[in-house]
Amino acid sequence: MSHPQSNYCEYEWPADCEGVDEQSDLPIHQSCCIRGSVEGEERCLWHTDRSKTNEKTVEKLADARISDEIAEQTWPYKELLDGAVLRGAPLDDAIGFRRTSLRYADFSGASLLHSDFSESDLQYADLSEAVIRDADFSESHLRYADLSGVHFSETDLAEVDLQEADLSGGDLIDANLIEGNLMSADLSGSRLVSANLSES
Repeated sequence: MSHPQSNYCEYEWPADCEGVDEQSDLPIHQSCCIRGSVEGEERCLWHTDRSKTNEKTVEKLADARISDEIAEQTWPYKELLDGAVLRGAPLDDAIGFRRTSLRYADFSGASLLHSDFSESDLQYADLSEAVIRDADFSESHLRYADLSGVHFSETDLAEVDLQEADLSGGDLIDANLIEGNLMSADLSGSRLVSANLSES
């Protein structure tokens, strides 16, 4: 007996995300996406590649955010967007990501000028070649993230966790890294002119 296709995304974290170590000793915080699926696709706008739909505009992504009522149930984060696919997206400051869980999210090549990712979880996220000038990543978790070739100039990275992150070939000119955790981070070829690394 066949079952009708669900109208919901039902993207499961971490089951539907490749590369996640489910044997980790750290809390996984499983979740299931309840956003509506894109017409003709199994996933919602946040979890569908831009190459598969013309509907993935900044405006429609903003409309697909969860309600305040549901946000109250996702503590300690305001929203769970683990595994989101936003490569090459021109997001800039149109959508805020403060206190959002974005583990393994793909922001590679995205434009994130003036964006707010403060207090967010971006562990293992791919932000390679993204443009993130004058943004706020303070107190965010970027352990093991791919930040290679990222333009982080004039960005607030105070108290950020960059342990074992790949920052190779990046631009950190005038970035604020006060009290940041850079243990075992790869900074090879990065430009750190006038960056504030005190207590890092």
